[in-house]
Amino acid sequence: MASARWAELGWDTLSFAGHEVETWEQLRHTLPSTGFRVGDRLAYCTDTESDPETIRHVAGVTTLLHEAWEPTDAERGHTSGEEVGTIAAEAGVSRLVLTHNHPLPGVPERTASAAQARFATAVSATDGAVLDL
Repeated sequence: MASARWAELGWDTLSFAGHEVETWEQLRHTLPSTGFRVGDRLAYCTDTESDPETIRHVAGVTTLLHEAWEPTDAERGHTSGEEVGTIAAEAGVSRLVLTHNHPLPGVPERTASAAQARFATAVSATDGAVLDL
């Protein structure tokens, strides 16, 4: 069993286990949230409204995990599928996985469809899914 400890990372770039990890504060949520980038392999944007700065932070990563709450016109503090698809396309990422799926039946599928209109290979994350990084 591996041991772990919590530490405050701050808003900077650091090296961890041979990977450069960038963190940034996402201010477009009801409470600020965090974005992460691990080298060029992975970026993860937690709860946030669409932000043009995200494109700069995630540009060129292989896999972008980004919350997408509703197909279009997401409620305050969240990004729509349509907006996330645009972010992925403009950032030139290779793969987009939608996270933080809405709990109402059918909404995640409609949100993925809205993202796919802008980034054809977008998929919704599902419980138990394994990503090959």
